[in-house]
Amino acid sequence: MKTKCLLMAVVSLILLSACNSPVNNTGQKGLTIISVPAPVLKNNRVHIKVAYVINPDFEVLSPEDITKTLETTRRVALEHFDLHVTFAEVERIDIEDVFRNIPLNAENLIKQSIIDIHKSNFTNKDRQLYSKLLKTTLRENSTTFQEELGYTRDHLDPVYKVRTEEDFVAALTDTIFSRVKSYQEFLGDNPYNEWLYWQALGYTDIKYDLLITNQPIISIETMDTDIHHALRGGISVGSASFMKNSPMKARVFWSTFTFFQKHDVIRKLRGNVDYSKQEAIELSGAYLTHELGHMLLHLDHPFGNNGCVMTPVPLLDVRSWYESLDAPSCQIGSSKAMTKGSMKLFKIKELL
Repeated sequence: MKTKCLLMAVVSLILLSACNSPVNNTGQKGLTIISVPAPVLKNNRVHIKVAYVINPDFEVLSPEDITKTLETTRRVALEHFDLHVTFAEVERIDIEDVFRNIPLNAENLIKQSIIDIHKSNFTNKDRQLYSKLLKTTLRENSTTFQEELGYTRDHLDPVYKVRTEEDFVAALTDTIFSRVKSYQEFLGDNPYNEWLYWQALGYTDIKYDLLITNQPIISIETMDTDIHHALRGGISVGSASFMKNSPMKARVFWSTFTFFQKHDVIRKLRGNVDYSKQEAIELSGAYLTHELGHMLLHLDHPFGNNGCVMTPVPLLDVRSWYESLDAPSCQIGSSKAMTKGSMKLFKIKELL
């Protein structure tokens, strides 16, 4: 998940953010940023409404596949967070119907914060805007420079000898703009790949707490990023953010695309392996638990702890991440990033 208190252009509106207090950094005059508290979970129990958002252009999972995914999520959430999660019957809806609900005022703001990844060449201004954003992100992380450097060292493209934070920013900037060029065939003539559009769904009348989709989410913004998002070349697997109609005032969107896709550029990020369908279902369900940690507990990313469910997968090698999980080594409260409320949720008053 991309998550920082950067609200630099729009819809920081909707993200979970590693800030101590709400700050209007949107660059948009007249916008009121309001902090949203973490939900109160009675007896550590929560019931989640789910929709499967379908783009027919990509592999569609069966109802049974989704059920198995959520069974794994429930098990991992209990093991790592001591949360008792149940899921409502999954509703299946078309992606076009979902995106039709996005408010015009939100869409106008979104367009100011997107770098067009359909083009073959990026400008110096694109890179400068992203580098500036990344510097702010790194300052606000709950982890140290050395922990972040260790997390990324083997995954930069091209391989860098990073010695300073300036080197680090340059390496991550080169990586995201280099890798995103390989994903053109996954993009359509619609905004379904744009992370900010998925964030904006929190201001619609949708009443789901979890949106699972087969749609690839690939984008670069000028208002929010994080280290793992840069390493993957703009690929987002999921995100937790504000949802006005949820009793928790939050929701998760989750893309299964990268777990099942066998294209070479995705396989490379997975460590040049393919997952069987059953393994992909299990890995997707396990990694989805990471986003529940953001949504329900407002936990941050402990980049230095490879045994933690809240440490994001650097690229897309979820198998190695899953095999490394060790709940006792990353209990809630064991570090700053694993403290409830270390990541904040925000909303924009003017879009409600």
